Amino acid sequence: MKVLVLGASGFIGLPVAQAFVRAGHIVYGQTRSAEKAKQLAAEEIIPVVAEVENTAAYLPLVATLDAVVDVVGGMNIQATSALVLSATLDAVKQHRSPSAPKLAYVYTSGIWVHGDNRKDIITDTTPLGASPDLISWRERRSRRSSPIPR
Repeated sequence: MKVLVLGASGFIGLPVAQAFVRAGHIVYGQTRSAEKAKQLAAEEIIPVVAEVENTAAYLPLVATLDAVVDVVGGMNIQATSALVLSATLDAVKQHRSPSAPKLAYVYTSGIWVHGDNRKDIITDTTPLGASPDLISWRERRSRRSSPIPR
């Protein structure tokens, strides 16, 4: 399987990308710096150095990818997330063969959807808490699906 991890050098992105590599997949990792690209290459992750908003630098890869994993963070994540998802849909239409299998798009919401809880253990089955305003939109996005066309 060929996978693109957006935010591959980050706190969540690096372990995700490493897990795909350990499982035997070909992994491309988007990162913003040449220094982090060296770290990715040492982990057998093919680095793609670009700001995540510069989708033209990495989205032509969708022609041969099986999955895109979005683990991007930041202060303007709502706008960035919308931009990347929209650009991915456009890139699929432009670069992917109509007979190719559907592209999987995995969107991660991050731990802040559980609120600022510093005393309880949070797991994937923990009900969502009161999210800070910065990321309150993520719960709504993660509950709806946006199919990526063929």
